[in-house]
Amino acid sequence: MTDNRCVILFVKLPEPGKVKSRLAQDMDGDMVRHLYECMVLDAIDMLERTETPFRISFDPPDAEERVRQWLGHAYSYMPQTGHDLGARMVAAKA
Repeated sequence: MTDNRCVILFVKLPEPGKVKSRLAQDMDGDMVRHLYECMVLDAIDMLERTETPFRISFDPPDAEERVRQWLGHAYSYMPQTGHDLGARMVAAKA
């Protein structure tokens, strides 16, 4: 039996005002964006060290090239689809 399970890492393109918006209420927007970028890179580093298969599901759906420029071309990418997180999670596992 083949195990086809993997981790799906949900990310947003790190644009000011579009990531970690609650933090941005009390912090500089560029600092919040940089913090978010570091959090995503740390998650990828952790997944790579565990050798766990993973895919990166990104938002907005038309940002694949910009996400690849940010994170690199070595990963498997798929756009997020759905109107809320639950719908996006269901679509990602299909």
